[in-house]
Amino acid sequence: MPQEERIEILKELKMVDEVILSLDDDRTVSKTLEMVKPNIFACSFRKHDRIPEQDVCEKLNIKIVNELGEKLQSSSDLTGLKELDKSKMKLNIKFIIFDLGGVLVYSPRGNIGEEVSKFAGVDYESFTKANEHIYNLTVTGEISLLDFYEKTLNKLNLKKPTAQELLSKHLEIYNNNFKLDNDVLKIILDLTDKYSLVSLTNTEKEIADRNKLKNSVFMYFKKNYLSTDLGLMKPNLDIYEYVINDLKVNPQELIFIDDKEENIIPAKNLGMNTIHYKNPIQLENDLTLLLK
Repeated sequence: MPQEERIEILKELKMVDEVILSLDDDRTVSKTLEMVKPNIFACSFRKHDRIPEQDVCEKLNIKIVNELGEKLQSSSDLTGLKELDKSKMKLNIKFIIFDLGGVLVYSPRGNIGEEVSKFAGVDYESFTKANEHIYNLTVTGEISLLDFYEKTLNKLNLKKPTAQELLSKHLEIYNNNFKLDNDVLKIILDLTDKYSLVSLTNTEKEIADRNKLKNSVFMYFKKNYLSTDLGLMKPNLDIYEYVINDLKVNPQELIFIDDKEENIIPAKNLGMNTIHYKNPIQLENDLTLLLK
């Protein structure tokens, strides 16, 4: 049975509060246990067996309840899916959603914050402490980068350089490092004939405005969802729900591509098909598997 259908069935059970899709790449759920940190982990291993998740359970003080019994019926038996021809179970993908920074657009070499703090004559740790509580407000568009730097300088009690000078330095570093990954761009262009492509990206107002005017990165997509326009940001669940509702599709009809695992997890939990981007070859291979 497809994972998305398992999720829907479990959600309907009255005793179930929440369903989380495992993020592990192997047959264990160790990484997922570390993320969820439940009080109890239940499994069907015999009482004295050492289970693969034993170490993480001991580390997080999670109680293990085992010997829950043997599997009586598989989900395939219950639903009759064993009788279906798997070749007919092709995904009905209507939209492919691309993250931009770190996927289509190379991430800037080094750290913009480090370069800007050096320009301001402040060590990076102090600079970060002065603004870490407000940075997300730039991503949701509640304040501009200029506001961000003004508040940072006020917190540090600095008069020079000015907020405008820090913003100019920020944009200079971004522009000097801006570059599209041509291998990813080729994949996007090849997909355009058969699929509708959209982007979903965390950004800042000045960076979004610069890209709209100068870099034309948004031209390759039917629709662009920018955090600053929506007042929402990844990995918060509401931005994924907004996109699903706006596109008027089921999550299973989407493929979401992002280079950050923390952004992949909520999309997967909502039922989207996901690709954790590593490189263009891996992306092409994973897309081929999902779209064949």
